Amino acid sequence: SGGEISRRVAEMLQLVGLRGLERRSVATLSGGEQQRVALARALAPDPKVLLLDEPLGSLDRRLRDRLLDDLKRLFGELAVTAVYVTHDQGEAFELGDRVAVMRDGRVVQTGTADEVWSRPADEDLARFLGLVNVDGSRVVRPEAVSVTTAADGEHGDGVVESVARRGPTVHLLVRLDDGSRLEAAVTSIEHPGTGDRVAVEIDPAGVVDLSQNVGRDPKPGAIREPRG
Repeated sequence: SGGEISRRVAEMLQLVGLRGLERRSVATLSGGEQQRVALARALAPDPKVLLLDEPLGSLDRRLRDRLLDDLKRLFGELAVTAVYVTHDQGEAFELGDRVAVMRDGRVVQTGTADEVWSRPADEDLARFLGLVNVDGSRVVRPEAVSVTTAADGEHGDGVVESVARRGPTVHLLVRLDDGSRLEAAVTSIEHPGTGDRVAVEIDPAGVVDLSQNVGRDPKPGAIREPRG
């Protein structure tokens, strides 16, 4: 009925933060607002399963981050299973109760975000996740690498080649004396700079032996599990 349609429209617009814009033309809405309209349309029939295919791919980083927060809130409120398809592992890790990584039409690994990050199934997946420290069957996660400026008189282990800030984390690429390179992720404001000679320590808990993953079958699982 007309009354039921009006009630549901108002409910959905309130849910996605567009209350008061009922009479606006879609052509006058921003990209983020248009994405919210699309989400409201998908939710209006009260689906049991919701499929989102690269919903934030065309948006700039600032707007994408804001909508990610909105989606996280919505998924927490709705009792619906959501399958969220994305090439951005950051989005998957932030939204998914469980994450499934696919390659060439096959599921490579499933698990929580912490499980996939801490124990990638193979070398290709480790590199896809942005892990640089891959050496044969061994992966060293960057947060397990501690880098300190070599004190006067200390030889150290290598030289910082580059420094890159990525939000709250600073990534240091160190060229070790044996010619290999090691990436470290630090969160402190004070850190070694490019050209500094440094001492390096590795936390054994952050070293992953990929050979132990050979022959392990991935378990099937949904991207987002229902709440409520």
